[in-house]
Amino acid sequence: MIAKSKHRVLVLGSSDASVTQHWQLPHISLCRSTEGNIPNETFDAIIVSPPDQKTLEHWLQTISEMANHDPVPTLLCVNNQDPLALCLPGRHLDGYIDPSWPMALIEAYIESAFHRVLAGKNVVEIQKVLLSEAHGNLDQLHQLAAHDDLTQLYNRRQFERIIAKEHARCERYERTYALLFLDLDGLKAVNTQYGHIVGGQVLVAVGNTIALHTRGSDTAFRFGGDEFVILMVEGNKKGATYLANILCEAIRLLSIEVPGGQVSVTASIGIAAYPDDHPDANGVVHAADLAVYEAKARGKNQVVIYDNSLASTTVDPPP
Repeated sequence: MIAKSKHRVLVLGSSDASVTQHWQLPHISLCRSTEGNIPNETFDAIIVSPPDQKTLEHWLQTISEMANHDPVPTLLCVNNQDPLALCLPGRHLDGYIDPSWPMALIEAYIESAFHRVLAGKNVVEIQKVLLSEAHGNLDQLHQLAAHDDLTQLYNRRQFERIIAKEHARCERYERTYALLFLDLDGLKAVNTQYGHIVGGQVLVAVGNTIALHTRGSDTAFRFGGDEFVILMVEGNKKGATYLANILCEAIRLLSIEVPGGQVSVTASIGIAAYPDDHPDANGVVHAADLAVYEAKARGKNQVVIYDNSLASTTVDPPP
C-alpha cells in the first residue's frame, strides 16, 4: 500500500494567541510561525490564528502579495464565539476552523479546502490550455466554421453572410450580381444503390468541377444536400448562362469508379440576377430556386433562366 503524502500547512499565530500547538494531524505537516512571518517556502494551505482583526487583515494582505497569483487555501482558526468569526473577510478566506472540533474533522476540513482550491486551479489551467489552442488554431476554426467539410466549398452559413454583404454593396453602388442554383439529378439513386460513401465521392467530384470552372471573383457554396450555389459578382444572366452550360456538360461527363462499373449524375441549374428579378437578396435566391424547379420539371440536365412567368411556380421537381 502506497503511503499517503503529507500536506505542508503553515500556521500563523502569535505565541499567546495560537491555539494549534497541541494539534496532531496524521496526514498534515504543520509549520508554525509565532511571529507572523511567512517563510519563503511552498505550502499547500495556510491557517491564520490572529490575536485581533487588524493583525488578520495585515496577514491576509501579506499572503495575497506573496502568493504570486497561485491561490493557496487560507483558513481562519477561531472559536465560533470569537468576534473575528462574525466579520470574516470572505474574499480572502476559504473558511474557518473551530479549534474545539475533533482532530479528524479539522484534518478533513483542511484537506477539503486544499482540494477545492486545487480543483479551481485545474479548471483555470484547462481554460488556459483551451484558449491557447484556440488562438493557435484560429485559422483552422474559421475554416471549419465557414466551409463544408466534404467538398471544402463555403457552406450555407457563409453564403448567407456573403450574399447579404454583396447585395448591400450592389444596392448602394447600383451594381449587379447573378446566382446559379445547381441541383444534382440522380444522387438519391446513387446513395440508395451504392451507399453514401460513393454519394460523397460524387459530391466531392462535383465540388471540384465547380471550383475549377468558376472565375476568381466568383464564390461557390455547397448549399446543402445535393444543392450548390455560385455567386457571380458583377455578373448578369448572359455570363451566368454561359457558365451554367459549361457546368452542366462538365458534370454530365463526370464518372465515379465503383465495383462493377461507374456512376454518374447530371445537374439542373436555375439562374436569377439582381436587380432584374427581385429588389432584395432573399427574392433573388427564391427566383433562382424556382428556376431550378422548372429545370427539373422540363426533364433535368438543363439550364433555366428565371422570368416572371415562373413567379407562380408550385411544381415539385421530380426526384
